[in-house]
Amino acid sequence: MNHKRMIHILFVMLIALFFACNIYEPQVKDGNLIINPVFPQPAGDGLHKTQAAIDRVHVTVTNTAGKTIINKDLSDTGSYLEGTFKVDAGTYSAQMDCYLDGSLVFTGSRAGISIQAGEKTIAEITLSSTTVATPSFNPAPATYTSAQIVAITCSTSDTDIYYTTNGSEPTTSSTQYSSAITISSTTTLKARAYKSGWTASSVTSGLYEITGTVAKPTFNPAPGTYQTPQTVTITCTTSGADIYYTFNGNDPTTSSVKYTNALSIGSTTTLKARAYKSGWSESSVQSGIYIINNNPNMGTVTDIDGNVYQTVKIGDQWWMAEDLKVTRYSNGDTIANVTSNTEWENLTTGAYCYYDNNSSYAADYGALYNWYAVNDSRNIAPAGWHSPTDEEWKELEMYLGMSQTDAENVGYRGTDEGDQLKESGISHWASPNEGATNSCGFTARPSGCRNINTGFFVSIGNYAYYWTATEYFEYGAWRRILAFDFSGVNRSNGYKHYGFSVRCVKD
Repeated sequence: MNHKRMIHILFVMLIALFFACNIYEPQVKDGNLIINPVFPQPAGDGLHKTQAAIDRVHVTVTNTAGKTIINKDLSDTGSYLEGTFKVDAGTYSAQMDCYLDGSLVFTGSRAGISIQAGEKTIAEITLSSTTVATPSFNPAPATYTSAQIVAITCSTSDTDIYYTTNGSEPTTSSTQYSSAITISSTTTLKARAYKSGWTASSVTSGLYEITGTVAKPTFNPAPGTYQTPQTVTITCTTSGADIYYTFNGNDPTTSSVKYTNALSIGSTTTLKARAYKSGWSESSVQSGIYIINNNPNMGTVTDIDGNVYQTVKIGDQWWMAEDLKVTRYSNGDTIANVTSNTEWENLTTGAYCYYDNNSSYAADYGALYNWYAVNDSRNIAPAGWHSPTDEEWKELEMYLGMSQTDAENVGYRGTDEGDQLKESGISHWASPNEGATNSCGFTARPSGCRNINTGFFVSIGNYAYYWTATEYFEYGAWRRILAFDFSGVNRSNGYKHYGFSVRCVKD
């Protein structure tokens, strides 16, 4: 045997010995990856328990290099076997998406899944719902005694909320929620939230029952003395309230006549009204007397703002039977509305205000003006009218019976001339107001005044102060005062900074 052949035989024998001694064995590269989904409660903790809730499952597996090695739908959504995959040893990330009728309903992922060669690895993926969370209301639906401002929120981020207040189910065609909703009457509120690619939330629904005391009705025009028949409307600010009224002086009940249309009042009438709403306390009674006086000595005048005033002829003079409340001069310029006490007491130009700076007083008491507005050449009176002089006030007082001597005096003077000018009763005047008859139709009311030194408001209900257009001295002008406890008329002077009422007289 030659040398080369012996070397070849020896090499073959060594190879055989190597295999026989298991010095080398083939390497197993594959491992088994089993993806086990964990569903949120109460859906269950395994895929087989939620089969009725999904109809398609998609799995994606990627390696550390970001390469997708598995990307497939599981054909049998009830089997774990289809969630078993052979992969090379290594580290992987897995994504599982579950669908129903084409909508994603559950999703989850897991990273850092380590696969060992020849071993089985179970990777649990916790799934979360992709159904939008149900919206919530704050404050919660309940019974309230006042209007509620309701916020709607959803714990799922980046959602759009739609709502209804008419009982219908919300859709994306309903009103989209953007800010808190004011609910002022009993309302069923419904809301649903939407998010692109997600299943819409279920509908949140709640009844907000708003109860309380019904607001007192109001009359327009207000009760008073009129020369012609009046068409009166009755309103109530409480939504959904029913109004009942009477003409016979009795307080209204639900057995009285129900208000449906404006009322025609052609003769002197006492009108009363009360409003009712189911589940609420009824309103207090609104009452007023409409005096229809077809007297040729009564009329109306309208100022530049459109305010209509009753007028009355007393002797040879025509007087306004209501206090002035205009906010502009006759040329259209605005009269300054000054609310600051400090500014008011230092003014030397025309200004007006309302008692307590509250415009609701204007209907019964008009506005208060300083003398600079009364004396302004632009004229605060309606066209064809003017602010009365001291002499014109004397003429009025003497027509009502005051002597010439008393008319020229200062202070409280006369007999019952003030009673003839004052509105009777204590609806506006403080008690006693005895002797007040308003026999001339002037209808003076105790509007009080704005003080010169502090700018504060005083004496409403007790005194009526009226400017004249006649200056007394550099800083003062003549005025008239009517009092709740005196039957005559006070003639005196007041500083021009005071805020008094104004009654105009016809040119």
